[in-house]
Amino acid sequence: MKLISYLFFTLMIIARLSADGTHKIELPSTPEPYNIVLQLEATEIAANNIREIFGEVNIGDPIICYDFHGNIAAYIFPFTCEYNVFSSEQTIFKEINDAYNSILPARENLAAVREQSLKGLVHSGIKLDTRQALEMCPQWDEADGIVRKLENQCWGVDRYGYLTISGRKDIAPILEYSNTLPYYYTYRAAARYLAEGNIPSGPARFSKFYYMGSMDQVFEFISEQAETVYVMTCPIRIVDPTVCRDKRITVTENEAKWIEDQWNNVRQRVRSRANHWIDGRNDVVPAYIWVAGCSPTSATMVLGYYDWYSPIGRWTNWGLLMPWYFERAVIKKFTDPNGYYYQHSGGTGQEGIPVSIYELAYRMGTDAQTGGTQVDSILDGILDWTNDNNWCGYSFSGSDYLTYSNWGQIWSIIQNQVNNNRPCMWSRDGYWSPGVSGPHSVAAIGYSDAGSVYYRSTWDLGWHADPYQGNGQTWAHTVSIIPCAGSSGNDIELFSPDGGETWPPGTYRDIIWYQFGGDIYDADLFYSLDSGYNRTPIAYYVRSYEGWNYYSWLIPNGSYADVFVSIEAYDYSGWLTAAEGSENRFTIGQTAISDDIVDHRIHRVSLQQNYPNPVSTATTICFSLTRASNIQLNLYDVVGKKIVTLKEGKHGAGTYKVHFDADHYSLSNGMYFYALNLDGHNVALRKLIVCR
Repeated sequence: MKLISYLFFTLMIIARLSADGTHKIELPSTPEPYNIVLQLEATEIAANNIREIFGEVNIGDPIICYDFHGNIAAYIFPFTCEYNVFSSEQTIFKEINDAYNSILPARENLAAVREQSLKGLVHSGIKLDTRQALEMCPQWDEADGIVRKLENQCWGVDRYGYLTISGRKDIAPILEYSNTLPYYYTYRAAARYLAEGNIPSGPARFSKFYYMGSMDQVFEFISEQAETVYVMTCPIRIVDPTVCRDKRITVTENEAKWIEDQWNNVRQRVRSRANHWIDGRNDVVPAYIWVAGCSPTSATMVLGYYDWYSPIGRWTNWGLLMPWYFERAVIKKFTDPNGYYYQHSGGTGQEGIPVSIYELAYRMGTDAQTGGTQVDSILDGILDWTNDNNWCGYSFSGSDYLTYSNWGQIWSIIQNQVNNNRPCMWSRDGYWSPGVSGPHSVAAIGYSDAGSVYYRSTWDLGWHADPYQGNGQTWAHTVSIIPCAGSSGNDIELFSPDGGETWPPGTYRDIIWYQFGGDIYDADLFYSLDSGYNRTPIAYYVRSYEGWNYYSWLIPNGSYADVFVSIEAYDYSGWLTAAEGSENRFTIGQTAISDDIVDHRIHRVSLQQNYPNPVSTATTICFSLTRASNIQLNLYDVVGKKIVTLKEGKHGAGTYKVHFDADHYSLSNGMYFYALNLDGHNVALRKLIVCR
């Protein structure tokens, strides 16, 4: 008899099996020697399954994870889909850091390209949807793609992935897998920052990584004076190791048999199993990083599917579900007068958070200090928001299911919802190695015939997969939402400002939106100078038509770094129909070298956007003159300090190309300006992004 079968037989005797197979078995803190998974065996299993799931990729060395009893708990096998060999830790940390540093300048570049592209579209009378507009403006589409790529690069989405193999054979062999970097990489910097703030004696050195479940992973840091601090992921916080050490792993008898079958099958490379996703894609349900609680965050992702600008179009039926956005830190003001709210710390790659997260947290009764939500309040909170006649006014229906043992029913519900193209919420108490965080809610977006659920975890921008059966939990809960009626099918989309713009005070700038459908009559416009917390009216009863619309706004005086705009649209009866807002913050103020800019049309010159932009190494700048002039083409840093003169002297009428290499001038990643100076005046200005 195989050792795993012997273990199963022994556990059945110890546990005094009940007839229905749901009796709980407490596993030993330290596995028996025959239940220890050696690295060589784990590597073989990981290689077979990673290539079965993800294709031919390059797998890195495993991350050895421990439990708090000194045993190896798991092996995390990272891999890359993009490089010939898996990158070093230093390279990965640099990629993450470079992505964070490049997002803001990339958004600013996108804003400039978007404004330029919109000038022709807004006044053309052409009714284009979002995708058609981007297709007509390839530079806009390219700049938008760069921003999305950088946001994903913060988490390694699609560039990397990982699969986790258990370190013991009395729990499931494959614990999880994902199309992102492991938390070992993405949360290390934030964990170190928190650790060093809690070690008075000085810098902290990373020592060991612990694994207690998909969400519960712990960094150990040690100071030069041997002081030790433990930092847990999801969310980042200091944790007491004794709490982790006291946790025990339990499985039911049915789960133990399922575990045995999994180990028997996982050693062989089986034929591919089909995956099933919402609308056949893994990217149509938006991803948001945890804020205000996992349940309101997951519910926003579920509802966001029905009101979101996705890669394949826009759902226009439910335009009030995510009405506008605010900056992440503002949730503290919304939820607690003392400014305290348990939230993700460290960079996320996201700025704008839908205000619906706050609304759902309030209506679910989410605890402001822990982010916890009672499962029996989730469905009521969602329907209170979707069906509120004072706001959404829709007619949504829903159902929830709570079980303490019937995991098969949970699986059937998730399958049914995905097959009907409806994301749903999935809440669970613990994982195969029960964590210290307690229950967690996610947004289920797919499943595989091999028996895994695909979901948005609330902790990064990728997708994750866990085996559905049991997971060492004591209960599981689903919430299914069905949109029924109440929508007119009309919607609006705000195009500008949408984040990254710098608009000088005292000037007029166009607020531009697109109207879907012909039943919207007018719109109210608002702005916020404090990251979306307070809103001030810009104008009421602005006439809106199907297609492109704009309103010329006199920018208020002052300098503000966290500005958002929002729009509320009404039908002919005065009924609120749709709402939208800037997805990221923009700035009111002057750029460092903008005061000297003269209208280039007066001087009849043309300064083109450099190509390619962003720049990795070489790029080309083109400019045209209609008459002979003394010119200088200068490159400036973001604060207006001149770096180099790229071209100068007397030039006749004509078109000129200037080639230069960013490496030659040792330009680091970030935003720069280049300006064309004509007869002593800067007459044209463009932004240049360096991103390697």
